Amino acid sequence: MPPRWLQISLRGFLIVLTASCVWLGWRAERARKRERAINALVDAGGGVSYADRGMFLSPYTDRHDHFWLDMLEASVMIQICGPLDAAKGFHLSQISNLSYLEIEGPLTDADLRHLESLQGSGTVLIYDAEVTEAGVRQLQQKRPAFDVTWIPANGQAAINAKNE
Repeated sequence: MPPRWLQISLRGFLIVLTASCVWLGWRAERARKRERAINALVDAGGGVSYADRGMFLSPYTDRHDHFWLDMLEASVMIQICGPLDAAKGFHLSQISNLSYLEIEGPLTDADLRHLESLQGSGTVLIYDAEVTEAGVRQLQQKRPAFDVTWIPANGQAAINAKNE
């Protein structure tokens, strides 16, 4: 009688099935959190782009269902115009695989503290803000995985906190 190579008990099958369902549920919940955060940022006037999927969301475009892109954890590029408050900072912290963040508008060093819980790695570009070089360097120290660059409004040279 030949050996049975792929025989599994019902108990073993149910254990594997349960573990798979728990993992899938965890991934789906992470994707829902990310989708809610992205929708909140878009509602607040931001623009969100899935870099490797060619999809762009803004308040002026049609909302496509991007749950599956969030489920796949595609890298995200975000553009925010206007003030950065605690709510936007919270939504940004809910997005994993953030690869690019561009902020333009009235920012202070206190506003930069909302970015200290960013997830991912990539570039943070800050335009026309009333931040100081010390504030930008502090953000770079808190988030070393990001390349933080500040372009002052007064025409000074850009300051890249990672390279200095």
